[in-house]
Amino acid sequence: LWGYGFDLIFEAIYKKTGITIVSAGADAVFYVPLLRRVMAWWGLTSVSRKALLKNIALPYPRNMLGLAPGGIAEMFYGLKQEQLVLARRKGFCKIALESGCSLVPYYVFGANQLYTRYWGAGSFAARFSKRISMSIVFWTDRFCIPFGFVPHCTKLVCVAGPAIDVEKVVEPTPEQVDALHTKYIAALRTLFDEHKSKMGDNWDRNRLYLEDEDARLKSS
Repeated sequence: LWGYGFDLIFEAIYKKTGITIVSAGADAVFYVPLLRRVMAWWGLTSVSRKALLKNIALPYPRNMLGLAPGGIAEMFYGLKQEQLVLARRKGFCKIALESGCSLVPYYVFGANQLYTRYWGAGSFAARFSKRISMSIVFWTDRFCIPFGFVPHCTKLVCVAGPAIDVEKVVEPTPEQVDALHTKYIAALRTLFDEHKSKMGDNWDRNRLYLEDEDARLKSS
């Protein structure tokens, strides 16, 4: 996450708007003593429903949450194309409806190219990571150093779309959750298509895929 420059992005947002964005992460990191302290220092909060609703209920501007719905599973996607784990991730939409908070689509172009990853979604590491709720990802950096910190020299473009206003619903129905989820995915794909050219001409034919979509079938 921090290899994407999110610390710099969040700082810039704070200086410009006064908004403090809190990132939500897997509960497993809070069980590791030293890592727990580091993540808390970075402003990470639990991704549990209770913690998310608690943070959303804080007074403005401290109620802004940064959430990656794809979570741990998404670390094993995007090796060969831009791909997100989002098709079956609808919990954040239900929470948005229950709290009446807006959803802001956000994408970081170039994030998948920062480091070289070797294990895909069907690997043993992906299945094991899911079981223990913690990512076991192997990567190399610019100098081919395993688990290195120096990213590849690649362009990063961070874009945010218009907020999707959400009307509060005390007990949202599955149909309401599905409708908001579909709207969010459509907004995210529109955002992707509008800004992908900023990465260069070789990105013009790139598409944003979900985890249940086969890029080979889409391109044929």
